[in-house]
Amino acid sequence: MALSRLLLPSLNRYKLDTVAKALNISLANHHRAVDDAGCTAEIFAAFVKMLRERGVESLDELNKLSTMSADMIKKLPTYHVIILAANDVGRVNLYRLISRSHIDFYARRPRIPKSVLNEYREGLIIGSACEAGELYQALLRGVPDAEIAKLVNFL
Repeated sequence: MALSRLLLPSLNRYKLDTVAKALNISLANHHRAVDDAGCTAEIFAAFVKMLRERGVESLDELNKLSTMSADMIKKLPTYHVIILAANDVGRVNLYRLISRSHIDFYARRPRIPKSVLNEYREGLIIGSACEAGELYQALLRGVPDAEIAKLVNFL
């Protein structure tokens, strides 16, 4: 999915059938394990070819290429978060986050990328929010404990 977002930024969704259609790859029996796996392999082969055309030959080069633009961030899933200001610095940083979420990253709802949240984190208290929060959703999906620990440490 990350490669899809990087190489096909014009798509609105990055589901298997959408990506396959964009690359003119056949997906005759969608939701059949063998057919979905074959389609995924063909998509990956097409992505490798696209990356080679861009001169990307290693993971380091791919990582340098894959910085997220504001348009890419606008297409990512959103989660709820609670942000409280602990002091005056936090109040100013909260105002900055609110402004950036509405001006730079707004798409149907305001968004705050984690990188921006970390940039203005001083003086803020970050909470996991409600059932629409990233931590709660990860627990529902049965994400491994290591990933849960990363989410908890971020908060």
